[in-house]
Amino acid sequence: MKKIKIAFVNPPSIDTELFSPMTWIWMKSYYDNFGKYKDLVEWLEPPFKYNRYQSCKEIWEEVNTADIILYSSYIWNTDIIDEVARLAKNINPNIVNVLGGPQIGQKDIDIFKKKTMYDYFCQVTKPGELFMQDFIDSYFENNGIPNIEDISFELRSTKCREWQFPNVCAYEENFDYLKKIKDYADIEGIFPHVLIETTRGCPFHCTYCEWGGGIGTKVLKKPEDIVIREIDVLHKLGYKQIYNVDANFGLFLERDLFFLKYAYDLGMSFINSSLFKTTNLDKKIKIIDEIFKITGTDTSNGRKSIVPNIGIQSLSDNAMKISKRVDLNKIDKIQLIEYCEKNFGASSPFMEFIRAMPGSTLDDFYDELLVIYNSLENNNIQYCFYDYMALPDSEITDDLYCALNKIKLVEVFTQTVEEGISFISSGLYKNRKNYFKTISSCNSYTLEDNIQMFIMSFASDTLVRKLWKNLKDVLPDVRTFLEYCWTAMNNISSFKEIYNDVKDTLNYETAAKDITKINGKNRLEIIEEFINSNEQLIYNNLFEEIVEYGSNNQAN
Repeated sequence: MKKIKIAFVNPPSIDTELFSPMTWIWMKSYYDNFGKYKDLVEWLEPPFKYNRYQSCKEIWEEVNTADIILYSSYIWNTDIIDEVARLAKNINPNIVNVLGGPQIGQKDIDIFKKKTMYDYFCQVTKPGELFMQDFIDSYFENNGIPNIEDISFELRSTKCREWQFPNVCAYEENFDYLKKIKDYADIEGIFPHVLIETTRGCPFHCTYCEWGGGIGTKVLKKPEDIVIREIDVLHKLGYKQIYNVDANFGLFLERDLFFLKYAYDLGMSFINSSLFKTTNLDKKIKIIDEIFKITGTDTSNGRKSIVPNIGIQSLSDNAMKISKRVDLNKIDKIQLIEYCEKNFGASSPFMEFIRAMPGSTLDDFYDELLVIYNSLENNNIQYCFYDYMALPDSEITDDLYCALNKIKLVEVFTQTVEEGISFISSGLYKNRKNYFKTISSCNSYTLEDNIQMFIMSFASDTLVRKLWKNLKDVLPDVRTFLEYCWTAMNNISSFKEIYNDVKDTLNYETAAKDITKINGKNRLEIIEEFINSNEQLIYNNLFEEIVEYGSNNQAN
């Protein structure tokens, strides 16, 4: 049997960070230890100089000696990897292209017609290590044409196997490659992005999720000594921040805190972790308190840990129920935000909201703004409203689920490089459109409600900063102020251009548009420009509303 070469292509979301290809490292290490034909496999080092590539051809040139190319598909790179895969097939029809990652769209019955540049598909969120072990073994045993039914988790296969973490330290085995890309990041002045995984899987069934390792699965633990050895390797390489990709940090509290403290004592921070989902407020607070006992709240040393990220998602209990999200109820979420604001101030955990979830209402949205700005008035908590992203293989895209909740999905896209605001130094990312589906309307809010939530999620900061301080003594709360601001802005003729463009973007009957832009400009910037240019008009309109509000109250 002839020796083969395997390559891996996984372009990052932006090129100002260097993303270590940990999926490749984990698959390579697993096969090197457990594969039947490991002596016949050469693993080519993955391309990583994405800040310098100007075209897909340059990526191809780094992998063109491969017999097999593995592609990891995400929303931000699907267009790029499809182009590389087509180029590979056109130049070498005998090359074997294998597609994995969460952005496959395996529910689409026409996927094999649309993705003809790929020969094999790994099911979404399944263990790539087992897929690759079976795939490579079958490759050698079937004269270079792997038998689909031999491969665990191949999209057309019925074979599956139970995954367990191996007692192997992949980071040690690939130290030289990790050092090479870390050194490159340092020389180029780009952030070295590295992952650590201490568990895999998630027991919850959130309808919008495609978590790595699967949702609604048993959570498996990586051997503790392996995790420690991995942290030691990353420390030796000079990493200061480690992206923890566990789905529920704090699920195994004592164990998780041990890893956090071990890294922190070495001068490293766990960042971007997803906090354990629980309906118990005391338990959630305890996890957060224990984390801050280790990391402290002093940010002057530049070592602020972003652990934990708190997925508020929505204050609507109905939205949580519809999304099958197991978490705190509305009252407890508000108490948690207030607790964090009071005890941690500017070091408060990052609060994540998903704008306009099915089951939530316009009233729920303004409740969220009220809670946010009540907290912001005292300390600078961190928060963000994310666009609702209907991932292609999550339950939110099921026809039955959409019909039950009267969900209308609309296709939109983002562009990696925005006009006039480029975080990309290479030409590879220019003019790339990253398509996904979001929600236009559902049984709890109309398209018009959605437009209002969309615009006000970007307008509220500027409105509060510029106008609220002058009106807080005559209005009951910031929520009332922001509701009045919506009416005040709508009474300005030039606002219709903003409103109509957002309506066109969220209208499922019109062509897909860039959700990050309004009338061709960055959505946040154009809304801020409108407010700044019309500040006095907005204030005058607000004043008229307030006078009417006072008259009505006096009459009552």
